[in-house]
Amino acid sequence: MHSLRIRRGYYPLIRPSKSPGIFVPVRFAATVTSPDASILNATTLARDEEGTTTEQGTFFVETVLPARYAEWDVRNWIYQSQASRTTARIKEIFSKTDIYGFKVLNVESTPKDGGIFVNFGFTPPPNVNAKDAIKEIEAKLRKDINSKGGIDAWHGLGRADFHRVKGRPWNEDLSVFPTNILKIEFEGPDVHQELLYDIIRPYGRITSMTKPTPVPAGTLRFVTVTFSRIRPAILAKNCLYGIGVADTTLSSAGTSNSATKTRLVFTYERPLKVRRGLLIRTCRKD
Repeated sequence: MHSLRIRRGYYPLIRPSKSPGIFVPVRFAATVTSPDASILNATTLARDEEGTTTEQGTFFVETVLPARYAEWDVRNWIYQSQASRTTARIKEIFSKTDIYGFKVLNVESTPKDGGIFVNFGFTPPPNVNAKDAIKEIEAKLRKDINSKGGIDAWHGLGRADFHRVKGRPWNEDLSVFPTNILKIEFEGPDVHQELLYDIIRPYGRITSMTKPTPVPAGTLRFVTVTFSRIRPAILAKNCLYGIGVADTTLSSAGTSNSATKTRLVFTYERPLKVRRGLLIRTCRKD
């Protein structure tokens, strides 16, 4: 008797076609309709000085400072004196929008990544969902900022942009500098590749993505994502670091995998360097 091979993501013989005796394979959804549906921690609850419960979130403003690509990157030292002035200007720009009690709580620069985190609070009415409110706030901010000329990039050759932070950013000063390659570790079950792609792709073009491989006990499984440029990697790391993801895809049995969540940890990876002589000798042997 011949064995039946099943392609990954397909469940055979599940739906009959119009012709008798013929079954059509039905593919289960590999990803959710919107990646935001799988993101669990977009905002947080807090109480202000008056005891009022407010929602809190963060925006990441990119390219307002030069990114630092190595220890010897002199641009970072040259523009270091302007960091405090740029931070104050960003706070002033964002403080001029008034919707749902929007208020800038504090701003924090990220010298290595060339950006600024804008932490804010807001109080949506009871009939407005927090996720919907933050989308309206973002749209109102863009309209107000663009009407006043936008935000100047540090090099003066264009405009800077800002993005909603969906994770829990970690602003560190380790000697690990931005590259176009991100290592994404899974603190929890593996995240389906298609779902992970849908979450990361909005920040820029992805040229390659590895699959998790077996690792030593006590080590987190991970994937490596390579972007076409460094900028998308900077955006993904700062906007998604520490994000909680629930795998809401369907298994081959038709059940959801959303019982547990996975925290994603992002770090920059240096490209592998191969010595030219070694590469030539290896090619000759092959």
